Amino acid sequence: MDTVTQTEETARQTGTSHAQSPTRFRSDIQGLRAVAVLLVLVFHVFPSALPGGYVGVDVFFVISGFLISGLLVKEQERDGRINLLKFYERRIRRLLPAATLVLVAGAAGSAVFLPQLRWMETAQQLLASALYVENWYLYFQSVDYLRADAAPSPFQHYWSLSIEEQFYFVWPLLIMAGAFIAGAAGRKGERARPVWVLIFLAVFAGSLAASILVTERSQPSAYFMTHTRVWELALGALAALVSPWVRMPMALRVLLSWGGLAAICGSAYLYTEESPFPGYIALLPTMGTTVLLLAGIVPGRFTAHGLLSLRPVQYIGDISYSLYLWHWPIVIFALAFVGRSFTLLEGLGIILIALALSAFSKRYVEDTLRHRASVWRAYLLMAGLLAVAALAAAALYIPAKQQADRAASFQVEDTDYPGAAALVYGAETPTPEGPPFIPELVIARKSLPAIYELGCHVARPDVTLNPCTFDPPSTDPDADFSVVIVGDSHAAHWLPAFREIANRRGWTLVTHTKSSCPFVDELLIVAQTEYPECRTWVEAVRADILEREPDLVFTAMVTNHVAVGARGQPANQQQLSEGLLRAWGPLLDAGIPVVAMRGTPRMGKQIPECLGENPGAPEACAISRSEAMDHGGAVSIAAAAAGENVTLLDLTDAFCEEETCHPIVGNIVVYRDENHITLAYMKTLAPVLDEALQDALKKR
Repeated sequence: MDTVTQTEETARQTGTSHAQSPTRFRSDIQGLRAVAVLLVLVFHVFPSALPGGYVGVDVFFVISGFLISGLLVKEQERDGRINLLKFYERRIRRLLPAATLVLVAGAAGSAVFLPQLRWMETAQQLLASALYVENWYLYFQSVDYLRADAAPSPFQHYWSLSIEEQFYFVWPLLIMAGAFIAGAAGRKGERARPVWVLIFLAVFAGSLAASILVTERSQPSAYFMTHTRVWELALGALAALVSPWVRMPMALRVLLSWGGLAAICGSAYLYTEESPFPGYIALLPTMGTTVLLLAGIVPGRFTAHGLLSLRPVQYIGDISYSLYLWHWPIVIFALAFVGRSFTLLEGLGIILIALALSAFSKRYVEDTLRHRASVWRAYLLMAGLLAVAALAAAALYIPAKQQADRAASFQVEDTDYPGAAALVYGAETPTPEGPPFIPELVIARKSLPAIYELGCHVARPDVTLNPCTFDPPSTDPDADFSVVIVGDSHAAHWLPAFREIANRRGWTLVTHTKSSCPFVDELLIVAQTEYPECRTWVEAVRADILEREPDLVFTAMVTNHVAVGARGQPANQQQLSEGLLRAWGPLLDAGIPVVAMRGTPRMGKQIPECLGENPGAPEACAISRSEAMDHGGAVSIAAAAAGENVTLLDLTDAFCEEETCHPIVGNIVVYRDENHITLAYMKTLAPVLDEALQDALKKR
C-alpha cells in the first residue's frame, strides 16, 4: 500500500520532452493509486468478479519504491546526506494516525461483531499490526498447518503496510551506504547513481530469485515475507534512478502507458487465488506498473495520463491510503454479520461505507496531523499512538484470556458427557439435558494431541524422523504389543483414543506423523506447490517401521490430498490409492498387518467459530451426512485392493446420525476446526475404536 506524499518535495513540470524528477506531483501516479486500491477493494468485496485483484498491493509496492527512492536519492545528491530523523518523522505523521484510528475502531468492531472466541487472535494481530510485523505474524501462521485455516482478522491487510514500513526503515541506510561507497570511489552527486543502480539491481535479482524459489516450495510463506517481496519495491527504485536517462518518442510512451495499464488490469482479471503468487508471475503487474511510471514522466495527449487524471480517479487516489485501511475491517465485520458472501447491493453498500469513512479520516486525521508536529513531537505522537493500540489489544485479549482460563479449569462428571457413546450405544447412554457443552470454544480450538506439545509432529519442510514412544503404565511382561500410528494430522488426532486403549491393554505406541503428509508413496501437491519432502519422509518412516517390526500399523489421512499429474477427482483418488499400496506393500510383505481408517467427516465450516456465531443454535452448524462424507475414497480403494492383509475401519456412525453430522454429540464439541477432532470427543471414541481393533485382530 503506497503511502508516500508526492508533494513532500515539489518540482513543477516544465513541459519539455526531457525526463522530469520522479518527486514532482504526478497526477498519473495518483490515478494509479486509485486503480490499485480499487482492484483490492473489488477483490475483497466481490472476489469472483476480480479474482486476481490482490495485485493492487504489488502496484502500491512499485509506486512506493519509485517515490521514496526518488526523494531519498535527490536529498542525498543535493545535501550530501539524508536526514533520517526528519525522514522517519514524515513517515510517522503520514502513516500512524490513520493506521492507529483503524486499529482502535477495529478492536471496538471486533467486540461487537466477532465471537469472543476470536478476540485473543484478533488482539495478537492488532499488536503485530501496530508494530508493523503483521507480515511475519501471518508468515508463521501460514506455515503452521493447524492455524493455516484460521478465520481472517480485521487487521490482516496490515501485512503489506508492514513490508513497506520495514522498507522505509532499511532503504535510507542502503542509499547512504551506496553514497559512502561511491564517495570512496570519487563519485559524488549524480555520478553516484550507477552505484545505487548496482545495489538496487542486486536487491531486485536476489529477492526475485527468492520469491520464485519459495513460491514453488511454499506459496503461503512467499506471499507474506519481506525478502520475497522487496524486489517489487527495488523495481520501483530502479525506475526512479534511471528515469532522468529515459528518452523515448511519444508513440512509444503511448504504447507503454496503455500496455502497462492493461498488464495490471489483465493480471487482476486472469490471476486467481490458486495462482502461484508472487513468484515470476508477479512480474506482469509490477513490470506493467514500472513501464507506466516511466512512460508517464512526460504527459502525453494519447497516453493513459488522461484517464488517470480524471477528477473522480484523482479523488480515489487521494484517499487511497485511508480506503485501504478501512475497507478490510468493514468487509470482515459485514461477513460476520450476514454469514455469507455479499449480494450486489450489500457489496455496493460496503464500498460506500468504506468511502465515507476514508473521506472522513483523510480530512480530519491524515491532513490535520500531517503538518502540525515538530520532529520530536512526532516521535512522542508515535509513542502515544502505540500505547493506544496496545490498550485496544489488551481490551480484547484480557477478557478472552480470562474466559479461556475458566474453561480450562472447568470440571465435569463423565455421565453428563457421553460423547460418541450417545450415538453408538443410543438409549444405553442417553445425553443428559442441562449441562453446558464442553470444551468451551476457546479451548476446543486449541485441543491438540500430546505429540504437538512434545514436538513429535513433523512440520512440512522437515524430513527428519521424530517419533514419540508412549510406553504402557503396566510392567506386565506379557503386555508386549506395539502399534505404530503413521500419517498426517488425521492420523495424529486418533492418538488420544489410542492412548486410552494402550493404557488399559498395556500396549506400546509409536507415532510417525507429519503435517499434510499421509502414508502415501506418491508426489503430492500442497498449497499449490509440489511436496517432495513428504515422499522422502514416507520412505524413511517405512524403513523405520520395518526395523521395529510392530504388531500393528494404524494409518489415517485427510481426504483432500492431491497427487501430481492427477486429472479430475476420480483419477486423483485412484492415483492416491496406488500410492497407499506402494507404501503398505513392504510392510505387508514383512507380515506386518495394516489397519486403515476411513476419513472423518468434513463439516464445511470452522465449527468453533460457527458455534460462537450461533449461540444456542448448534444445528446451524450441522451438515448432511452425504455431504460431510462426500470426499476421497483412496483409502477404501486401496484397502479393497490389498485384500485381507489390510483392515478398513469406518467409524462414521460414531460421528453422524443416519442423515446428519452434528457439531456437538453427547454434550461434547466434536471438531476443533473443520475436520479435526477435539481431545474430549476423541477420548469418548476409545471404546468404539477398541472394539473395532479387536475385531480386526481376531481376523489375523
